[in-house]
Amino acid sequence: MAVAYAKVLQSMHIPFDCLTRSEASASYFYKETNIKPYIEPLESRVEAKGGYEKAIVAVTIDSLKSVALSLLHCNVKSILLEKPGASDYAGVLEIAKLADIKRADVYVAYNRRFYQSVIEAKRRLARDGDIHSVTFEITEWSHLIDETMFSKEVLENWFYSNTSHVADLAFYLGGKPKTLNCEVSGCLPWHSRGSVFSGSGAMESNALFSYHGDWSGPGRWAVSVSSASVKYIFAPLEKLQIQKAGSISIDEVKLNGSLDIDFKPGIYLQTQTFLSGDCEEMCSIHEQVENMKYYARMAGYV
Repeated sequence: MAVAYAKVLQSMHIPFDCLTRSEASASYFYKETNIKPYIEPLESRVEAKGGYEKAIVAVTIDSLKSVALSLLHCNVKSILLEKPGASDYAGVLEIAKLADIKRADVYVAYNRRFYQSVIEAKRRLARDGDIHSVTFEITEWSHLIDETMFSKEVLENWFYSNTSHVADLAFYLGGKPKTLNCEVSGCLPWHSRGSVFSGSGAMESNALFSYHGDWSGPGRWAVSVSSASVKYIFAPLEKLQIQKAGSISIDEVKLNGSLDIDFKPGIYLQTQTFLSGDCEEMCSIHEQVENMKYYARMAGYV
């Protein structure tokens, strides 16, 4: 992810420093970007620089909280933190509280909000009128998850760690839940609290929603949003398809631009938005505190 951000910043001709924690990651970063990172404690690098106004944090999930807290203690006032912000609810809450004390802005990087498919759908939905319903699938491909690559804590909180991408997008498009009914069953060796998830509720927009996911069976991430006249389908999330009322035909929408081809999808516009300071469309750390309460219920963590 650090390389993906670096390529965006390079294309924008924005100078930046990169700080890594190992020779291996520094070597890889240099190979991909031709930029030599600093390998030193974060606090000493900030002091040597005389402070930083903004920071993008793209470290392992286990390290997100500690790096975010260190940056806040170093008085960095604007931070873009890779999702989910911390490996659990308590960690996200701790960051939010310190951000308030330091009067800093922290945002969680849910880059799918900035897919060109999503931006186009939002433009059309604003024209269509009210959203009637939202459905989404949160199936994870368990057979592709390399358990050796993640800590036990990250795996046991996989809904936060990864699946929240889909739920965040659904709630971003349709509105936060005002009612939420959840069912969880099954388990996996690395995710003991559930493997099959379903539920429904009503959103603040008054749209009804439902979701389903089976981590022990086939499926995929997908979201669909329906107005009175059109259903917008994201499957895969990078593409936008539409189905018009009275038709069984599903047509793909041709998207303008190549940002999601030239760069990791969503990263360019997300980074541009963060740097602009006009971050209304981003997930703030305080929004994430509230969202993780929903995710905990959906995943069977509470």
